[in-house]
Amino acid sequence: HVLMYLLILIAFIFSSFFDLTYNIYSNFFLCIYAGFGFISLWRMKWGLSQLKKMSLFLLILGLLFSATSTISRVSHYGPSDEMLMSLEWMNENLPEEGVIVTSPEYAYWVHYYAQKKTLVDPEFSQTLRGRAILKDMNVLFDIRRENKAMQFIDKYKIQYFLITPEMKESLVWQREDQGLLFLLENSENFKKLYQDQGIEVWQVLELKSSQ
Repeated sequence: HVLMYLLILIAFIFSSFFDLTYNIYSNFFLCIYAGFGFISLWRMKWGLSQLKKMSLFLLILGLLFSATSTISRVSHYGPSDEMLMSLEWMNENLPEEGVIVTSPEYAYWVHYYAQKKTLVDPEFSQTLRGRAILKDMNVLFDIRRENKAMQFIDKYKIQYFLITPEMKESLVWQREDQGLLFLLENSENFKKLYQDQGIEVWQVLELKSSQ
């Protein structure tokens, strides 16, 4: 059985290089092997019983510390009150079929709270197609030429942009007039629908440059 688990684990680890989703499943087998390792340490004959007790105590203490620190970090991962308000506004005011572009960090929130589709789908972001879309989105973020930006927008049927202060300050851009930010503020092809506490929702209008 141990050999079978080992082969399955190796297969999942190899697959995770192509799709990180497999890490969820490989962690299951890692936990099994960690349990086997702990049992082996417990049953092992030690020359000094005090050393065995101290080693196992430190191991358990390390696991508890890791678990509590992870829980503490996860508790701070949720959206802020301002972000929740913007997501609720999107849920109530934007059409269900609208495609939204934002930083991948917010994709799950947009899916869950706003019930809207994002360009980068969090469930498939690590697939070959997902990585290709992410690459195109990063190119779009850096574009200042309107006609080139509209090519990407038309290709992916993009209708809205969700912009946050964090995206402007380093998450995506370094300056407020950089790349796509310049176009949003200066092109007639975009309209600001929502703004609160630095969070903005922009709509893509009809292509006026081609009229």
